[in-house]
Amino acid sequence: MRNCLKPAYLGVKLDKQLTVKKHVENTTTKAKKRLQLLKTLASSSWDSDKQTLRVLYLGYVRCAQNYGNSILTMCSQTTREIQNNVLRFLNGGMRSTPTAAYEILATWNPLKWTEKRHPWNCLKEAK
Repeated sequence: MRNCLKPAYLGVKLDKQLTVKKHVENTTTKAKKRLQLLKTLASSSWDSDKQTLRVLYLGYVRCAQNYGNSILTMCSQTTREIQNNVLRFLNGGMRSTPTAAYEILATWNPLKWTEKRHPWNCLKEAK
C-alpha cells in the first residue's frame, strides 16, 4: 500500500488528524458554485418562482453540501451560512432580518432539526 497524505474514502477527504477540514472546504466550495448557478437561473428569463428555486436548492445545492456530513459536526456553521444566504435570496430580505423569520416565510424547518435527522430524509423535504 502506498502512503497518502490526504486519502479519500467514499468521497470524504481525510487527513492525519482526522479533522476532515479538506472535505469541509471542498463541499463548501462545491455548494457555493452550485448556489451561484441557482442565482444565475433565477436572474435569467427562465420562469422561476420561489417554490422552484427552493426545490432546486434542496435537491442540487444542499445535497452536495451535506454529503458526508452525518459524521461531521464542525461544518454546521458553514452549512448555516450558505442556507441563510439562500433564505435571504429567495425572500428578498436584508441581512438584519432574523433567520427564523426567513425560515417561516420559506416554510422550512430550522437547519438544526434537519441535522439531527437521517440523511435520507433530505429527499422527502425537497417535495
